[in-house]
Amino acid sequence: MSESVMLRGTSQASTIGRAATVPWGTAIDSILFSHLYFGGWSGLTVRSWMYHVFYGVILLATAGLFRLLRQPAIRILLCVYAAFWIGLLYDVLLIFLSKGMATSGGWYLYAVVGAEVTLCFAGLYSILPARVHRWVTFGGVFLFALLDLYTVHAVPYLTTPDDRA
Repeated sequence: MSESVMLRGTSQASTIGRAATVPWGTAIDSILFSHLYFGGWSGLTVRSWMYHVFYGVILLATAGLFRLLRQPAIRILLCVYAAFWIGLLYDVLLIFLSKGMATSGGWYLYAVVGAEVTLCFAGLYSILPARVHRWVTFGGVFLFALLDLYTVHAVPYLTTPDDRA
């Protein structure tokens, strides 16, 4: 990583000590934006409110996971998922200290998307009434389908001025 090379004269203690200077809210927002939708390698994004709809679902699922922490399978999945987040947050630290940007690639979380989806559904199931459980799956699929349809039809992916004519 170029960031590690750029910071090679900096001690680990100094690097970690400067973590308080990172705008972590901006960094986490950037990670989630690029995890939920980032237009392939183009870097295109959608309207911020669309991401925040998904953030609401994430917060609801996270609240539900607190009720399931006694289950070993949930704890194992959380540890795997948290390990990736710790790596991303360390990457944010290196990028911020070397380049001044509070960001990292949310696409790295695709490696643990199975754990993420499982944790999301488990959290939602534990907090929502049983009568709506069958709609949780439909709702998740529906939200991502709407996002996909919107991006296909409303986000100008790799267009040139000639393409708009």
